[in-house]
Amino acid sequence: MKISVENLGAISKAEVDLSKDLIILTGENNTGKTYLAYLIYSLYYEKVTSIEIEIQFEEYFEDEKQTIEVSLNDVFKANINQLKEAKLNKLKKFLPRVFSCQQDYFQDCKIDLIFNQRRKYLDKIEATEINDGITIEGIEIGIYKGKDSNILKLEIDDYNSQIEFNEIKEKYINDTVLDYLQQILFERVFPITAERQGISIFHEELFLNKTDSLERILNSNGKDLKPTVELIREKTNRYYLPIQENLKFLESLNLYSTKRNSSLISDLESIINGKVRVTDKGSLEFEFSKRNRVDNQSSQKVVDIYKTSSTTKSISILILYLTYILKKGDFIIIDEPEINLHPDNQRKIGQFIGRLVNEGYKVMLSTHSEYILREMNTLISLKTGIRKKPEDGKDLMSEYGYNENQLLSPEQVGVYLFRQEKEVEALDIGELGFSVETIDKVTNEMIDTTNNILFTLHDY
Repeated sequence: MKISVENLGAISKAEVDLSKDLIILTGENNTGKTYLAYLIYSLYYEKVTSIEIEIQFEEYFEDEKQTIEVSLNDVFKANINQLKEAKLNKLKKFLPRVFSCQQDYFQDCKIDLIFNQRRKYLDKIEATEINDGITIEGIEIGIYKGKDSNILKLEIDDYNSQIEFNEIKEKYINDTVLDYLQQILFERVFPITAERQGISIFHEELFLNKTDSLERILNSNGKDLKPTVELIREKTNRYYLPIQENLKFLESLNLYSTKRNSSLISDLESIINGKVRVTDKGSLEFEFSKRNRVDNQSSQKVVDIYKTSSTTKSISILILYLTYILKKGDFIIIDEPEINLHPDNQRKIGQFIGRLVNEGYKVMLSTHSEYILREMNTLISLKTGIRKKPEDGKDLMSEYGYNENQLLSPEQVGVYLFRQEKEVEALDIGELGFSVETIDKVTNEMIDTTNNILFTLHDY
């Protein structure tokens, strides 16, 4: 699937291939990278809920169990154009909320979706495994789909529930199948915004402000509510939707009961030399690793997050996402992953992203970092080079500390260059990676300038 955009903020025209495992947006400032990233976030975030789709289903009873079977492949083929139009219409109406702006701000914006690799989506449908359950009007329904199958099964065990469900099944089969089809086609998305450092520090204060406004309403006895409601509306609509979602996530951390232990988290903890923790009240703390303590006897082992380094605050929300809600297949959009990171840690983030992609997650980056971009080229050139010279490639990986699960194939990656007053350009990616003209130009100019100063003024 590709998304095509015209007249979105500073973007005159862009087309992005969303089938890639890793999508990189790079280029000059104020050229629309964040706008496009948030538009794509919205496409995956907002689901269509109110259309009737064409569905053929089979129904049978076995061992007192009612089973309804639907071919998701057939539903996809019959309804993809209708779903596309409904998705685009909803997205266009949704954009003002995403960007906290007036309704007419995007009136000249044109958006289109191109399902150009339909076989790939049919394969994706078949590869997805579902073992779920829902409750509809008090009726418990099991939802199942095996791997390597395109048949979605709805199962009802209770006889009385079967009678009740038969009266409403046409509508709810439609809604359930539509929901699960969208879950497969549009992965669950999570944003890591460029504002994450401030969010990690001030989310509790922002939550208290919201609570204070709600208390005013409760204590008003229904009188003179207009000023308070307007104040809440102003505060609520102040931030872009992805920023609001980051705030909501941190506000609700104390509600999550399960933690996902993953070596992915360890990769990030090695960068910040410690662990991010959540207290029973939902506050964030940082526990220093032993090697990061000056004196194990006297030094503080745990501090509030606002007392930590800018690097820790920048990475903490990503660690918390991996810890509490990460699911295989998630789509993670990271705005400026290089924020507050020393060049060696920017390289480590590049390696981490390669691993994230290879472990089954979709990633989009918006970045200016030459170090991250060069690291991506290294991961690509190692992958393509090992195919030619396996033994030499393994020796180089061992020498420089790379792992197989970090390497990237050119086919996995899409890179898009943003420039002032030009269309967004899809860059060619070969066996050595890609070249970003705007960054290479600045780097070369810096080298030439430095060399000229050294040779002219210092006789080097």
